[in-house]
Amino acid sequence: MKITGNQYARSLYDAVNGTDEATAEKVVAKFARLLLDDRADSKTNDILENFSKIWDEENKVLTAEITSARPLVESTKEEVAQYLKKKVNVAKINFTEKVDKEILGGFILRYRDMVVDGSLKNHLHNLKNKISN
Repeated sequence: MKITGNQYARSLYDAVNGTDEATAEKVVAKFARLLLDDRADSKTNDILENFSKIWDEENKVLTAEITSARPLVESTKEEVAQYLKKKVNVAKINFTEKVDKEILGGFILRYRDMVVDGSLKNHLHNLKNKISN
């Protein structure tokens, strides 16, 4: 039976959850040896990606990407964080910020499989389509 990257990740999470740092290090070292023994080291990237998702879900952490025409001020990021915390019931938001002058203004927010496009470019495009129809 083949073990998936997600199954390895869940097992690793369950093994390290609630342990101290020294114990977690030992578990990870044994886990790495297990991957080598099972010839599953090619699944490392998939395991890490799944582990990160599991960790974030279990610890109510959301990673979101926010793209704006200019760097956002802290108060704006905090407002977006508060909105997301209520919307998706998480305790912490980790933002990745990008600047893209092409969007003209506003921002585009990506999290999980959602996209909230509040960019000026998108609003102008939608207005153009409404006028054209």
